[in-house]
Amino acid sequence: MRILFIEWQCFGAMHVVKALEELGHEVERVEFNPNKDNTDESYVREAIKVLSYQYFDIVLSYNFFSAIARACHENGVIYISWLYDSPLFQVWNTTAYYPECYIFSFDQDQCDGLKREGIRNVYYMPLAAETIYIDTITETKEQVDRFKGDVAFVGKLYEKKTDIQRKIYKASPEFFRGYADAIAEAQAQLQSANFLEEVLEPADIQKCILEGLKMDKEEGTIASSVSLYAGYYLAPNVTLRERRNMIKKVSESFALNVFTLSSTKRYKKAVNKGGVDYYKEMPLVFRHSKINLNMTLRSIKTGIPLRCWDIMAAGGFLLTNYQADMLKHFEPGVDFDYFINEEDMLQKIEYYLNHEEERRKIARNGYEKVKKYHGYKMRLQEIFRIVEEGEKSRCVR
Repeated sequence: MRILFIEWQCFGAMHVVKALEELGHEVERVEFNPNKDNTDESYVREAIKVLSYQYFDIVLSYNFFSAIARACHENGVIYISWLYDSPLFQVWNTTAYYPECYIFSFDQDQCDGLKREGIRNVYYMPLAAETIYIDTITETKEQVDRFKGDVAFVGKLYEKKTDIQRKIYKASPEFFRGYADAIAEAQAQLQSANFLEEVLEPADIQKCILEGLKMDKEEGTIASSVSLYAGYYLAPNVTLRERRNMIKKVSESFALNVFTLSSTKRYKKAVNKGGVDYYKEMPLVFRHSKINLNMTLRSIKTGIPLRCWDIMAAGGFLLTNYQADMLKHFEPGVDFDYFINEEDMLQKIEYYLNHEEERRKIARNGYEKVKKYHGYKMRLQEIFRIVEEGEKSRCVR
């Protein structure tokens, strides 16, 4: 097939393109700026024009973009979007109803929510990892010395507010800011459940959000203001608290390396080793750390974050907060392990540091399972199979 791949700054795009080419497809890439092009009418008109005189069987992107959906709809071209982020309110849009759109979500809860809105072509599809590429990464002694350690965490802390968060904060009445902080703090103390949207349901709270928070909505959006507020404002605030607390507690009892561009100065015992390159360095961190921690962004309700796939694909031992979708594909205590609260996390870190053989066996099992069942080519073949069946069904209708 001839495929147009929409390229933007996201992790894993290189693996998608390589997998498509190895499957025998002809791939053309076009750059896309989600923050600018998705709401630019001139971009939409140009995209419609390009698809009208250049033939493509499929347009494919990580995440969903209404501008691309509109261009594909105008030309009757299949648009496949593999959802990669959460929150991703761009997909909660009237353009998602177009029959040309096939949406694959890495989060079962997100998938179910879109289906409840009546969006027909929505399917669960977890993310993937490329063990073959990772296995070929060479390393120097200096790199091993920098990256090795007992416990590691790779990721940002969400201490810097986004433009949307700043806008919401400025528009919020002072009493509501305090209410939001209390919600975030309470949620951070309860890792086994997610109640952010539920506590925003009372009529007076919703009125405050609707009237007091003048949030811009993309044209055609079907997402509620409550969902927008919970996803864009509350979830990062909760994650900030959870990750800060994780770093504090773990570093007080164990040797913790943090690979981040965020500031960790308040945690004197945590060693901040700075950022790492996603493709060339991050796999080495996972490979040479005895335990790799994951604390999922709170807006990802059930899905498996890309970090988990990357850890296991590098042969690292994964210890993560509980995510329901993990149990669809992996067995805890066999391929990875999870914690349900702070005490459980600390106990399991201590246990696995003291049981090296068991830890190594679990890491190896996770690696082998990712290698056998969860590569990019396997995912894309499954996506194309689903789309082919969907198109046959659409022709019959």
